[in-house]
Amino acid sequence: FLQYFLNFIFITFYSILIIHMTLTKKINISYIIILLFFSLFFNQIFGNIGLNPIDSFFSFNTGYDILKGHFPFKDYWTITGPFIGFAQALFFKLFGVSWSVYVFHASVINSILTLFIFFTLREFDLNLHYSFLYSFLISILAYPSIGTPYVDHHAAFLSLIGILCFVLAVKKNLKIYWFILPIVLGLSFLTKQTPTGYAFVIIATLSSIYFIFNYNFKNFLFGLLGCLLILSVFFITLIITKISFLSFFEQYILFPLSLGGSRIEFLFPLEFSRVIMRFKVMHLASIILIIIVLKNIKENYKYLISKEFLI
Repeated sequence: FLQYFLNFIFITFYSILIIHMTLTKKINISYIIILLFFSLFFNQIFGNIGLNPIDSFFSFNTGYDILKGHFPFKDYWTITGPFIGFAQALFFKLFGVSWSVYVFHASVINSILTLFIFFTLREFDLNLHYSFLYSFLISILAYPSIGTPYVDHHAAFLSLIGILCFVLAVKKNLKIYWFILPIVLGLSFLTKQTPTGYAFVIIATLSSIYFIFNYNFKNFLFGLLGCLLILSVFFITLIITKISFLSFFEQYILFPLSLGGSRIEFLFPLEFSRVIMRFKVMHLASIILIIIVLKNIKENYKYLISKEFLI
């Protein structure tokens, strides 16, 4: 039941995305087909080039264990999110246990990210050909860099999709994005705590600001329904697999927090050379955007509460 339920959620989400993009007149269906094909193709090619030190067997083993009825937190200790393991078990169930199927899992995530970025760029009226080019480059650089399913990549890409959902929700004022947003963030968190935690703090803060100045009950309600859906799926999964919530909380929340203490200490001392100069390229990339924002604020202070400022 659990495997088919997760399959239903996954296919439904993917189908809504494809149908919605197809029905949007701004989208060229041929570009969608090309991006879908090559985002799958590139990762399958790179993921199947022998075995390399960068290849991870963690999700392969976890997916196989779940397929055989051995569940995380209950049958073995883990601090890694369960979503990637359950998803891998689903792929093995549908297509059989093999390395190609293992790589195909990453290829599907690569295609979802590629199409979502393409769709987002088109929603901002970027030239069709530029949108295709940038998305095509994403299909090469995203998951093919590792080829196999990995928690850091899954969580990073799902967090990015969550941020794009928030951006589209603010820009288009559509209920569907507010509904999808907590689902994507929930799956991302159940993959890995970071960087999902950072994305959640940013989105929660900006969402609060948005609803203060642009309150819409239906949007808020659909966001709440999305939260209830992902929480319901989570607790139903715990009940079906007989995983104790206390075990989950201890292994996935408390223990990683104890490990994260050393990372917080690494931030100090707050010196200019460590905080600014060390990441000068990333800071330089933001200068133009910062100048534009400051210019707009100077011209009109109400820009601070505008949708564009939140985006």
